[in-house]
Amino acid sequence: MDDIQKRQIVTEAKAFWDRGYPQKAGMLIFERIALEHRANWAANILVFAYRHIDPIPEIDTVLQFAKHPDLWSRDQRNEAHGIFDAVYTRTTRLSERDLFVGLVSQLAEHTAAIAYTSTQKWDCFDHSRGWDIADVLSKNIKYLQLDEAVAWQTLANERYILLDEPIICHRGCPICQLPMWDYLSNIKQSKMADNKELTASSASA
Repeated sequence: MDDIQKRQIVTEAKAFWDRGYPQKAGMLIFERIALEHRANWAANILVFAYRHIDPIPEIDTVLQFAKHPDLWSRDQRNEAHGIFDAVYTRTTRLSERDLFVGLVSQLAEHTAAIAYTSTQKWDCFDHSRGWDIADVLSKNIKYLQLDEAVAWQTLANERYILLDEPIICHRGCPICQLPMWDYLSNIKQSKMADNKELTASSASA
């Protein structure tokens, strides 16, 4: 992907972001990030917000996993999934007074899920977590009063925007196999074309 295309994607995503549709902004960005970079991209978003609260062991583990997902073998599937389970369980036990911690914990959940799915070794989490992380980031900005300009630079970091066409996140992903998106038709159409090619190659194998 050339610099002009990158700028176009970022500009379109920023327009959604500024109009109050962060999930659509996240979709435009996430669908252009290669699998091998998605975990690190999500981890950077988490680090941006996490530094504003006290350390939490479950989130530290998420970051370690996201930075090194390649170190987990297929035999460690349950243990790797447990990283997500641990931070999710902690989030559900927070009270309303822990809003700030809860929002950062939600970022950690999405980061763990994105890292887990990007390994391609196991069953996948919801495809939309790659879009939803932008929505949760926007809430962190609002309630934690974080620097929006820095947050946007982290979300829309052009060094991760590399794909000319979106790719299938995981062969078990129902959204990738049967696209259910109701907006951004240009991405939907290219994804459907990829699916037809995948189906044809599988049938001939």
